[in-house]
Amino acid sequence: MQDPGSRRCLGIVWSAGSATHLATGLFFASTIWTNREVQNIRVLLGVLLLALFLLVTFFGLGPVLFADGSMTERMITLGIVIIIYLAIASVAFRIFRKKE
Repeated sequence: MQDPGSRRCLGIVWSAGSATHLATGLFFASTIWTNREVQNIRVLLGVLLLALFLLVTFFGLGPVLFADGSMTERMITLGIVIIIYLAIASVAFRIFRKKE
């Protein structure tokens, strides 16, 4: 049961703690995540990562393949795009790996 001074927002119970904390605006959060909420967050993050991947593909590989710049400029852009892909892949791996 939650105390009357708390409210639930995005799976987190926010409570004021004491009158002094309430007066200063400091709130404490205790996380109460159910498996369903965690699964919903993973789906949302998966959709966001997919959208980010598609945006990097469109705006990153487009200039590499179709730009009229020099070969050096294209290779620098390709290197940066590959670094961005690796960063997205590492974030996705950390989010979606199985926890034991």
